[in-house]
Formats: sequence, structure tokens, C-alpha cells
Amino acid sequence: MNSLAQDLRRRALDIIRDPLCWTQSASARDSQCRSVSPRSPEARSFCGFGVLARAAHERGLSEWLLSDIFGPGALANLIRVNDSQNHDAVLACLHDLADGT
Repeated sequence: MNSLAQDLRRRALDIIRDPLCWTQSASARDSQCRSVSPRSPEARSFCGFGVLARAAHERGLSEWLLSDIFGPGALANLIRVNDSQNHDAVLACLHDLADGT
């Protein structure tokens, strides 16, 4: 895994390590549980994909690059796991992300 992928994954894990900072069925939510962009300063909780988008945004990168960095299949799986399983499963999925697979 390249260093950018590692940095994004590490930052994403740091953000949603606390279950209160994780959400389902929206990329991100504010303190009132309203759906917001993961780039929004009001975002307080994130889905698995949303937290990667947030980590990319913090580095000045577009979320569109995430597919090139992690691979579309891995991101699709992350979204599926996020919306069908629990917080621990999402953390495990983020741990397992590999460059381009």
C-alpha cells in the first residue's frame, strides 16, 4: 500500500474509532443527525466512505481519487459493509483496505 493510501486509511480510522463518530445511510451527519457533506465543517459522524472522503479533503484532495487509490471494488464493499453491518465491521474493512484491490 502506498504512503498516501496508508495516511488516508490511518486518518479515517482515527476519525471514526469512536462509535459516536460513525453513521450509516449517509456519508456524514451533523450534530443534529442531519445528512451533510463529509467536507462540511459541521460533519460530526461519518460512514466508511465518507470518512475516507473527509481524510482526502483534509489533504486538499478530491474524493474522486479514492477509487484510484483503493479500487472501486474495495470501496463498494466498504459501503456495503457500512450500511449492513456494525461499527466493528467497518473498522475491520478500513483496516483491510489495500491499494488498488
